Amino acid sequence: MIRKLFYKLPPKLRFAVRYAVFLPYDIIVSVFRPKGQLAPPKRLIFIGSGNFTEIGNLFKDDFIEHKIISPESNVLDVGCGIGRSAIPLTGYLKGGKYEGFDIIKTGINWCNKHIASRFPNFRFTLVDLSNDLYKNSGGLAQNFTFPYPDNSFDLVIVLSVFTHMVEEEVERYFSEISRVLKTGGYCYSTFFILNESSVSAMKSNSNAFDFKYDKGNYSLLDEEVRSANVAFNEDYLVNSLVPKNGFVVQSLVYGSWSTELNTNPIGFQDRLILQKKK
Repeated sequence: MIRKLFYKLPPKLRFAVRYAVFLPYDIIVSVFRPKGQLAPPKRLIFIGSGNFTEIGNLFKDDFIEHKIISPESNVLDVGCGIGRSAIPLTGYLKGGKYEGFDIIKTGINWCNKHIASRFPNFRFTLVDLSNDLYKNSGGLAQNFTFPYPDNSFDLVIVLSVFTHMVEEEVERYFSEISRVLKTGGYCYSTFFILNESSVSAMKSNSNAFDFKYDKGNYSLLDEEVRSANVAFNEDYLVNSLVPKNGFVVQSLVYGSWSTELNTNPIGFQDRLILQKKK
């Protein structure tokens, strides 16, 4: 119910509400926060719940555990938000570089001021695209060309981005990710994936997201705010979209949103690791 009411607010008002709610918390925390700690104030974070620093570190550890990153890697963070993935990588990417882009000016400004100013191999770019969850002006994502040359990156990170995009947008991004990835490079992404098991879980678990608006290859949580949360059919994703763009699946781990399994804090969404064919 609270989520439904939140989605009824226009994007700018959603940010304003969060700012007002968490401002007192940030004032208190600022008194006790260790000097030099790199983390944005909670009132500016727009990328989801959970411990910002802990989740960022867990994703970094997952990249390393799956051997899809090295200190010399060139990394692209699609929808980089306000630096959750970037911050833990500042101490890891020694010979490599990091590029991130996002549509939210607040996040990019904070990252440039607090991260890029201290780490010259990190760069953040604001792109002017619309998304009815975050921003109701700008260009169309399905027509967007990533501002990077072909074969530029060893790893592309796409965390909780495809969960806010519809089919034509995801298809465009898959094509662009394939273009900018080096041969043999990896894409680490998260989704809400619909299959027999997750559909059954939605019907039996009152806490699961209910993607009840079927649009063919994908389903919506909310028809009024289409980008609020989007789930994709596994057959379309794995057997059509992945091979069509020159990828093979290296790993697919289903998240607790549908399995109800107790996992670590990065295990809510489904995690998909792809490799660009050699």
